[in-house]
Amino acid sequence: MTRETTILAAIPVFDNAAELPRAIESLLAQTMLPDRILVVDDGSSEDIRAAIARFGSKVEYVRQDNAGPVTARNRAIGLCNETYLTMLDSDDEFHPERIETAITHMQANPAVGGTVCLAQNVSPDGLPSGQPVPAFTLGASVIRRATYDKVGLPDAQMQHGAALEWFLRARKAGVEIAIDEKPLLIRHLKRGSLSQRNIGQSHLEHLAVVRKWLADKRGE
Repeated sequence: MTRETTILAAIPVFDNAAELPRAIESLLAQTMLPDRILVVDDGSSEDIRAAIARFGSKVEYVRQDNAGPVTARNRAIGLCNETYLTMLDSDDEFHPERIETAITHMQANPAVGGTVCLAQNVSPDGLPSGQPVPAFTLGASVIRRATYDKVGLPDAQMQHGAALEWFLRARKAGVEIAIDEKPLLIRHLKRGSLSQRNIGQSHLEHLAVVRKWLADKRGE
């Protein structure tokens, strides 16, 4: 395949220095390498710069005051001058073919504005947990940079429902998001993660997003 595009791979991180290198290594193992890898440090108390020092110039680093994962992702979008932007959560990892599979599909289908894939959840004990499921999260996405210009940024006021709201907004804007039916994301489940600690708030945010979507549909 002819390489005619550029790719930024971004990893937002907050106090996850121990697992961050695994995510970076999965990006460096891609069959289609990103042109840049960017770590966005969301005001960590841990020394993230030291955790990635061994990667040298292969990884860029920016730091911001703690503002949450959505703001960190939006920072990456603002710093992206490449054709494609892929994001990966700092505690997860990509299968080596994740980026190439996505971009091959989008190059063959210009109407597709981005892709998600299936995720294989892995328990804290390192064992597969259930069957692969669609990962409708920006932390597993490969999206055209121009798509963000059309749809807008994820809503930083939401910490849990921002991805769902953004994907629904993309659909309303006529942007097709394709699903790769392969388990190309390995999602490491953690005890005490943000979603587990705030499961009630997560449910409320997702419910609010769905209710707004349905209300908008009825108003059309």
